Amino acid sequence: MDDERLDRARSPKNDKNSVWMIFVFGAPPFFAYGQRMGHGWKFIAGWAPVFFLLVSIPVFIGAFLGMILMRILPASRVSQAVSFISLAVASLIIILFRMSRPERLFMDVPEEQVMDFVQAMTIPESPLMPTSWATTAIVNLSTEGTGSAYWSNLLYLAGGSLITLAAFYIIFRLFYFKSLATVDEGQVRKERAGISRTERLMGRIDPIMGSYLAKDVLLFVRDPSRWTQLFLLGALVVLYVYNAYSFPLGGMFYRNLVAFMNLAISGFVLSALCVRFVFPSVSLEGRSLWITLSSPVSMRRFFVAKYLFSAAPLCLISFILSISTNYVLGVRGDMMVLFTGASLAMALALTGLSLGMGAVYPRFNFENEAQIPASAGGVASMIISLGYIVGMVVFLAAPVYRFFAYRMGSATLTSTDSLLSLAGAGIMSMLVAGIPLAAGLRKVGDWTSQR
Repeated sequence: MDDERLDRARSPKNDKNSVWMIFVFGAPPFFAYGQRMGHGWKFIAGWAPVFFLLVSIPVFIGAFLGMILMRILPASRVSQAVSFISLAVASLIIILFRMSRPERLFMDVPEEQVMDFVQAMTIPESPLMPTSWATTAIVNLSTEGTGSAYWSNLLYLAGGSLITLAAFYIIFRLFYFKSLATVDEGQVRKERAGISRTERLMGRIDPIMGSYLAKDVLLFVRDPSRWTQLFLLGALVVLYVYNAYSFPLGGMFYRNLVAFMNLAISGFVLSALCVRFVFPSVSLEGRSLWITLSSPVSMRRFFVAKYLFSAAPLCLISFILSISTNYVLGVRGDMMVLFTGASLAMALALTGLSLGMGAVYPRFNFENEAQIPASAGGVASMIISLGYIVGMVVFLAAPVYRFFAYRMGSATLTSTDSLLSLAGAGIMSMLVAGIPLAAGLRKVGDWTSQR
């Protein structure tokens, strides 16, 4: 089959799959508008070419960009590139939406400002965008009919559609068959003989843990469904800090009070991350876990490597959240040290809790990784995490109160109740991390004895 026959055979199907949902959800409002305003079928007849010319432009652009990706990247990497771009764009949209401060829509504002806002939204921002041509054509169609303004903007849309169609045809002739010929081929990299950097770095402490850490790092990097979630995690951190920055505060008391409540909120965020990423660690080993169970290696090292691999990034996230939010809230000195230390302690304890619970309640028969945290063990881990965070808030209430009283000149900075509360928080953190880890290690030991 030659190029043109293949193009004619595949393009209508591709266009239909790309446009049908936009037509189903986008056409009814225009049909209702034409019927309500009494324009009749003349309005629909004038709207149809504008709509189809407008949607043809992104369809052709998406088609030839897909072929370029197939030509540049091997087939196994195209889905990773698409996932990378999609999540990056989604994260950017989430951040921009939050920074636009949508809560202002619920505030009492003068009617003149509302009308100015609505009027500004009705004016196209750029006269060179196809959406601007389509908007101008539809507006003139509803007011003046098929006049000169309508036909001129329709010609602009037709020109833009023809340009993208020509670009698509050129890319198709140049790249399609070459990309199709290599669809099952991939670029094979030559692996260097020897140990990896991670193994070399950890080998100075323990070579076996270095091997485990290197394996976990490689599995994380090679799985796009896992590392692409870092974009959403980054967006979460940015939004968290921005919300703290936008919170209305007044006076030292309210700033420290919000910072104290922020400790509990950051703990909830850490608990969600632990249940999502740390709890499935043992289950994700799958059937390959028998290799570790059959090897003459202590399972304690296996657990330590898993713990270090999860605790390091979670401690980094906890440190960034604590320092940045306390900084924007204006909390300094002893209170910042207290909140940061407590946040790091919660990160370490929650990591041990989720890792141990994941070993006690594994789930090896799963179709999707997201099913593992939704199991009974994941729910139990989340409930215990929430109880631990509440306990930390209760234990830290006495030192925070003592600090407020000291700043107001009615008490000393240190006291027996404050020291006992800090000791209680530390002991509870060690128990929350240690007991599940010991139970998980015992459970894995039972597997080893039964192999």
